[in-house]
Amino acid sequence: MFPFRRSESHSPASRCKSAGLPIATTNGFHSIPSSASSSTQSINRQGSVDNLIFKLLTKKYMAKCLGFTPSRSSVAIQTTPVVEVAPVIGQQNEGDKASKPRISNITFSTVTSATGLPTVPAEPNKARSSSYWKTEASPSNNNEHETPVDLLRKISVSRKESGTHVDTVVTTIDGQRYDTRELDTDPDLAETAVWSFPIFQMSRKHPQTILSRLTYNIFQQAELFRIFKVSPIKFFNFFHALEKGYWEIPYHNRIHAADVLHGCYYLSAHPVRSTFLTPKTPDSVLTPPHPHHQHSSIMSQLSTLELMALFTAAAMHDYDHPGRTNAFLVQVEDKKAILYNDRSVLENHHAAESWKLLNKPENHFIENLDPAEMKRFRYLVLEYILATDLKQHFEIIMTFTERLTEIDVQVETDRLLIGKLLIKMADINSPTKPYGLHRQWTDRICEEFYEQGDDERRRGLPITPYMDRGDAQVAKLQDSFIAHVVSPLATAMNECGLLPILPGLDTSELIINMEHNHRKWKEQIELENGGSYEAQITCNGGTAVNGVIEEESASTSDSPDPRRDSPLDSDLSQ
Repeated sequence: MFPFRRSESHSPASRCKSAGLPIATTNGFHSIPSSASSSTQSINRQGSVDNLIFKLLTKKYMAKCLGFTPSRSSVAIQTTPVVEVAPVIGQQNEGDKASKPRISNITFSTVTSATGLPTVPAEPNKARSSSYWKTEASPSNNNEHETPVDLLRKISVSRKESGTHVDTVVTTIDGQRYDTRELDTDPDLAETAVWSFPIFQMSRKHPQTILSRLTYNIFQQAELFRIFKVSPIKFFNFFHALEKGYWEIPYHNRIHAADVLHGCYYLSAHPVRSTFLTPKTPDSVLTPPHPHHQHSSIMSQLSTLELMALFTAAAMHDYDHPGRTNAFLVQVEDKKAILYNDRSVLENHHAAESWKLLNKPENHFIENLDPAEMKRFRYLVLEYILATDLKQHFEIIMTFTERLTEIDVQVETDRLLIGKLLIKMADINSPTKPYGLHRQWTDRICEEFYEQGDDERRRGLPITPYMDRGDAQVAKLQDSFIAHVVSPLATAMNECGLLPILPGLDTSELIINMEHNHRKWKEQIELENGGSYEAQITCNGGTAVNGVIEEESASTSDSPDPRRDSPLDSDLSQ
């Protein structure tokens, strides 16, 4: 509060003195003699007018200096300045001022939360349609040789250079510190638009925060902070608590969750050549990759609420995974199997426990959703997580192929089906990655399978096929998994144009990598057993499928460079 006091010349004693009236002093205080009461009354009336004028002038002067407008009904002077600040991460560009609501146009009080960011009052419920909340398509340059990956990177860089992010440090409830300026310039996160994202390199640098860091980057790219007024402190509280809830096991850990999240982002952000997706520039989160490009991304067709639900579900989908299959939990009568009646045991557990975590007040980053949005968001998250159960795998593929000619992206149920395909493809994406990354992922799932086999041996249970350390058959398992699980889904999505195809390629790099990796496993089978691959399949009765395929299959070798030996190297160089 600014120190000020009324001038002595405005006091009754000073006015009596100037009028020539005597002044009595009692205990150090001035008193006015009764003989001058009439004069004093007139002086007091004049003094009250002076006081009022003084207060009004002072109030007006203070308001002008501090930049706020006081209430007309208030006489007290407001001494806390109110400033205009950027309250949330991911502000709009300057060109959107006229047509889109801007949070930065709201004046907030200086009362702040624990993060140092101003508190944002919830606005009245508004329908967040894509065209209302999303930014206008920014003008793209005329360089016709730029690839979609280059343009996605440019969007990120231009957003950073224009100062539309909040430079702040957020500390979670458990003391984990996040500097958004450092996150916005992280060279590893700059590769999110690339299918061969260096997930293991990033996990070595940030072993405890890889999931929360990647989620921040993807929410930032999709502008979900701005659209839904997401609280940074609650956002980081939740996603850091979520990644801490993943077990330190070889495969189903926070790195896998981050990889699935990246897969969902990549598959939705890049333009695809599907016939039932039409470009809708005003509704697009990202600008079209080229001014003359007629293809649209899946992201441009989903609502922002559906996008946030998809990315959140990807991060949550294996929360608190114990490193055992559903079949194992059912066989040993685990308490989770009893709770969920032996049906989608792990998927129900992941969804329920992660939602409990989200509902904690300090983690509830979706607090600004209205009741209808909240209900829809929960429904979508649960549907996406439950879709990752491989028992639903072929049912979802069959439903999609049957509806292929009738799919309409304006229909919510059809968009939900597309979202399920995306998270399923991201969940089993290992065989579609470059060979080096694929080998590392299969090493990890192999070790996790062996740990279950060891547990089964200790319990006196039959060891599940391919989970016996003493009888590793990695190549056969991988061949079976690619041929009967990954390939049907990837082929169905590719044939209807839902897999991105980069410039210079005739088909999606996912298909190229998958065929290359599958060929390598077939060659290894020939080396291990002698004779041709076809002869080995014939000897095995024509199929290698068995009950073990509930999760992704595995490999036992390593590669120093996770992106080495990819068939795309020669194709892209040409």
